[in-house]
Amino acid sequence: MRDRTAVEITGFGGALPPDDRIARAAARDAKAVPAGEGGTVVAYVDGEPAGTGGVAIVDGVARLTGGVVAPAWRGRGVYRAVLDARLSYAVAHGTTTALVKSNPATSGPILRKAGLTAFGAEPVYAVPLR
Repeated sequence: MRDRTAVEITGFGGALPPDDRIARAAARDAKAVPAGEGGTVVAYVDGEPAGTGGVAIVDGVARLTGGVVAPAWRGRGVYRAVLDARLSYAVAHGTTTALVKSNPATSGPILRKAGLTAFGAEPVYAVPLR
């Protein structure tokens, strides 16, 4: 779980959470993964954590979350490997549909190449603060 967090920090930004939060997430995955409920994937390149993403199986649908690749490893197939691992897990646990919310400019081309298609639209709301 610490490797997942390290990739998320380098890819998304932020700070290392407290050890107890990382331990709780690891404990959740230790129960959820074998139960077919989902979990975290971490991809390694030359022993270094390079990419990560989550999958949650809810009502027979795989919800893919938090896919990110550390900047040093982008453009080398790491995101696709993380995607493939999550989809394989989902199929192995009986899902027939996978959903992912993504940035169309970055993840979109990889997702389309993997066979995913646009589905729905998410409204974005704004309010002027001044």
